[in-house]
Amino acid sequence: MGLSILDQHISEMKHLKYFFLNNCIRVKNFPEELGCLECLQGLYIQGTSISHHPQNILLLKGLCISGSRQFLESCGFTSEIQDALSYCYVRLPIMHAPTEGVSSTLLHG
Repeated sequence: MGLSILDQHISEMKHLKYFFLNNCIRVKNFPEELGCLECLQGLYIQGTSISHHPQNILLLKGLCISGSRQFLESCGFTSEIQDALSYCYVRLPIMHAPTEGVSSTLLHG
């Protein structure tokens, strides 16, 4: 069946650094709480159905968002988009460095 909803309790994973949602095609939305993950450095959403992001995600300094060009453009990133082999990404400006803990979550659709 596959993943379709991201639980709002994701904000409890305070030390999450990398969040892989690649090819979770049923995932359509981010919970607002995603923007509370101050240690998050990588968000990988290539192949999802996500069409917008919570505004507070832009406060996550140094975050690298990897996804389709269409998604990144719909988020207002135009000149910041970098092209790679089979995906595009945007890296938000770094203002602080997370201090402790290393976590990652890999979800398959």
